Amino acid sequence: MFQNGNKYCGDFCYGSFHGYGWYDFEDGDYEGEWENGLYHGIGVLCFYDGSQYSGKFQNGLAHGMGEDISPDGERGFGEWKNGVLDDEKIELQSQHSSLQKNQSVL
Repeated sequence: MFQNGNKYCGDFCYGSFHGYGWYDFEDGDYEGEWENGLYHGIGVLCFYDGSQYSGKFQNGLAHGMGEDISPDGERGFGEWKNGVLDDEKIELQSQHSSLQKNQSVL
């Protein structure tokens, strides 16, 4: 546990989070892969307001394929680039629906 109340359980390398680990911080938590103290690889970032991102990270930012869930439960899946969701977002209205690019699914 850190002085600010944050908690980390996982791998370290040269004093930085590196490998696989779980980090609990003031606004939420992250579980997944780390590189040089940053989210890097596959992981899940959850916030206490109910929002969540699960997918690939690079240098601390969402980068690659991932799914986001808003606090009201709206789900989206797509390609992220340097923390920004690409315009080619696939909206998921139901876990049992088929996916259609750029269209809402009933």
